[in-house]
Amino acid sequence: MPKITNKKKINHAMFVDIQRTMNSHISREEGGYYLSATEIICPPQQVWLKIRHDDEIEVDASDCIDLWIGTCCHDHIHESAKATGYPGDSEKRFKVEICGKIISGGMDDILDEEISDYKITKAYSAGMVSTQAKWESQLNIYKYMAEENGYDIKKLSIWPVLKDFKPWEKGKPIIKKGVQLGKFLEKQCARLPIPIWDRNFTKTWLERRVQRFMAAEEVSDLMLSKVFPCGRCTDKFADEGLWEGRRCVDYCMASGFCHQYAKRLGKKVKG
Repeated sequence: MPKITNKKKINHAMFVDIQRTMNSHISREEGGYYLSATEIICPPQQVWLKIRHDDEIEVDASDCIDLWIGTCCHDHIHESAKATGYPGDSEKRFKVEICGKIISGGMDDILDEEISDYKITKAYSAGMVSTQAKWESQLNIYKYMAEENGYDIKKLSIWPVLKDFKPWEKGKPIIKKGVQLGKFLEKQCARLPIPIWDRNFTKTWLERRVQRFMAAEEVSDLMLSKVFPCGRCTDKFADEGLWEGRRCVDYCMASGFCHQYAKRLGKKVKG
């Protein structure tokens, strides 16, 4: 597990709970799986660097606030479901074998042949076409996994909870550098239906993703940056996939071990 520090000295009780929350996630070894469904939709370089350098990664608690809030909300909904006799399956975890590897995924809610997933997120992110495409991949993976474990799934949905919802922004286009990237959602929390993929397409897509991760697993950290780079990289990070570098700086725990990132900064990786 990454080491959670408190160098920025947030409230101690909050720090202790963030530390507990961050260390409560099931590891690959404990869960007996190769990759999780959420890892499968991420860049192989990012995932393998985080796995390889897990014990070396150091993160300040103040940089874990969003993850902490999201986990607390999920846990609270799950506990309420258990306490009130909720008829659906809350926090249901499945495994499937793809190309000889075990993939694991935890579904927030299954009820009436529908998988629902909660996203505690920001309004800008939720409205982005690229974000919704990632959600679409994740939910269709869940659908495949649930069906492989005996469930009949007819509908998929995301329930985004917007932390910074502003009524005057609802429905407005999200524009960056003259290009529309999506539009702000109409409500702070409302069902967002997700398109369903053909089952054979999902199976093939999963097989190709797993094969790509298996190939990436065999190469060094340096070669990961050359053969499996994140985003469509340029010298200035001028691409949507890396948000001009902010994704690396603000959201990737493994950036300190990434040769791709280090090269653009003109620095060396850690270690």
